[in-house]
Amino acid sequence: MSSEIEETRFNLIHEHERTGESVTNNICRRKYGVSRKTCYKWKNRYLARGIDGLKDNSRKPHNIGHRKV
Repeated sequence: MSSEIEETRFNLIHEHERTGESVTNNICRRKYGVSRKTCYKWKNRYLARGIDGLKDNSRKPHNIGHRKV
């Protein structure tokens, strides 16, 4: 794992899997400081892409349209 952020996300997912509980606001908000929606986003990305899914996605547009002057 390359960053502290990815490690935190990984720990959150594995804590959820270990306890067998649904992702609760308590785990997400109090311990990790994120919303339940964000927890599920990270979990789904991890299930789809593994460790690479926990990296921050670029917010840069994939394509830059033609600019009109």
